[in-house]
Amino acid sequence: YAAPAAYLGNRSSNLGGSLSWDILGITGNQTSISPRADVMLTGAGLQIGLNVGVQPVNGQWTSWSAELLASAGWESVSSFANGTLSGTAVTAADFASVLANLDGLYIQGEYTNGSDRTALDNVSLVVPTPGAVGVMAGAGLAAIRRRR
Repeated sequence: YAAPAAYLGNRSSNLGGSLSWDILGITGNQTSISPRADVMLTGAGLQIGLNVGVQPVNGQWTSWSAELLASAGWESVSSFANGTLSGTAVTAADFASVLANLDGLYIQGEYTNGSDRTALDNVSLVVPTPGAVGVMAGAGLAAIRRRR
């Protein structure tokens, strides 16, 4: 899934906050693809990703979140086409550069080799101040389009 322009641009205020989303497995076994980035951010000429270690469950919404800090386990992406992570940790400076120049936000929706379907909802960019939510919070399905 690829975020629309309203999610992009200078997102420096989200540094230290989080990105959260819900995924519903609809069809497919949701487990036959090797681990890859569940979320990818691009900007400032960099591609970074994070595997959150969870997979969708068919017939059930699953809530996921990713801390927007390099220290949360973000890695550089070695293959954007399939979300392969390089194993190289992202520096705090690189992470801040990506957020300051965010030109892509992608959430994985493919977890099965072959035919499958998932749904995405409740995508929120949360700023680090307790109780403050970024302007795109709760935009849901209308604000996200299928990437693949």
